[in-house]
Amino acid sequence: MRRALVLGSMVGLALVSLAAPTHGGGSASLVIDRTLNCSVNLFAGVRGIEVSARTGTRLLGDASKWKFLADASVGEPTSGIGYVAAGNPLAPLEPGFPAPAERMSFVAGKKCRTIGTRSPFSRRGLSGFDASPLADRYDCRTGSRVIVRIRATFREPTSLRQKRYSDGAIWWVARGTVRKGQIAVRTDAGQPVAYAEVFETGKARLFTAGRCTED
Repeated sequence: MRRALVLGSMVGLALVSLAAPTHGGGSASLVIDRTLNCSVNLFAGVRGIEVSARTGTRLLGDASKWKFLADASVGEPTSGIGYVAAGNPLAPLEPGFPAPAERMSFVAGKKCRTIGTRSPFSRRGLSGFDASPLADRYDCRTGSRVIVRIRATFREPTSLRQKRYSDGAIWWVARGTVRKGQIAVRTDAGQPVAYAEVFETGKARLFTAGRCTED
């Protein structure tokens, strides 16, 4: 799977009610937490998703600023599902990532629907490590659908906003400084696939199941 394809489509994420609002994300909150049931397309004869995590990197010569924030994502070879980055929203970002103020996002519409059941944030059955500054990416085999939970804890209350793109994609985006972000992926049958967590300190961790292989 190609990271550029996944992250190139990744520009929005999150939700807490069962039905997504048409324009706004409701009242502001310090925590935005959504669970999604998403379809997985057949690609090269395999159904699967890519998960990634990256430890933050400070600017060379100015350790008070970040070059890249700690971030994590989940998506398919040709489309994103969710993304979260932790830290200062004014930090410079690598081209291809969401706009500087957008720190949490997820896709809506035909690809994913929000559900009320909370998929647990658990490392049970998974093996993992601290992510590298260059990003660690894994391809994971799944069935035709996956359960993805995305949660971000912000420093200041924020809310979701809907964004529509020229290709017809609809994303939900939350802005602000994320203290901690989490992404958990399970199969539709409830088997654990991956878990990632990122922190405003720049730390990132990634845990994956045996069905995942390094990209």
